[in-house]
Amino acid sequence: MPTFFGPTNIPVLEAWALGCPVLSSDIRGIREQVGGAGLLVNPRDPDAIAQGLLTLWTDAAERQRCIEAGRQRFAGYSAGDFARRLTAAIESCGASSVGVGLPAQRSLQSDQLQGSHYFEQGQWERALSHFDRVAAFEPRRQGLNYLRARCCYQLGRRKDCERAIFAELRIQPNHPDARALLRELRLQLKPVAV
Repeated sequence: MPTFFGPTNIPVLEAWALGCPVLSSDIRGIREQVGGAGLLVNPRDPDAIAQGLLTLWTDAAERQRCIEAGRQRFAGYSAGDFARRLTAAIESCGASSVGVGLPAQRSLQSDQLQGSHYFEQGQWERALSHFDRVAAFEPRRQGLNYLRARCCYQLGRRKDCERAIFAELRIQPNHPDARALLRELRLQLKPVAV
């Protein structure tokens, strides 16, 4: 992918995810994104691009090194890692902007991200406490009540789960996941005939 645009590009991540070796531009941003997990060439030099492609095509050891390094680099791009980094960035901005007038909004964003992080980890109680704080200020945030319902479901709080599902359906009446969770919940509550 010889390009003049960056600082990062999705096709590099896609190549790593699919186990493909990467050849990209030796320019600011791309250089930091790729690191040693690919070959970097001058995007203005067709001979350098051709030589890089030839190397990846004919040198099995170099091709395999790029593939393995790409897999390792891609492992650092998880949703949890993104949430942690974004939360840290938001919190650092909040600390430096006291009095600017947006700390409450930053706090809600931080709670949403931390809740999502705990949700991914299966820490339902912690995720729910963050989602509940956001819901207290923004009860009509799309998708939030569904996440709260999923947490309540996992915690065995069936009535709270049902309330959160209905809150989500008032916002998004055709939310397919909320409807599916409601069906599943009702099947569990249905008495079994013996």
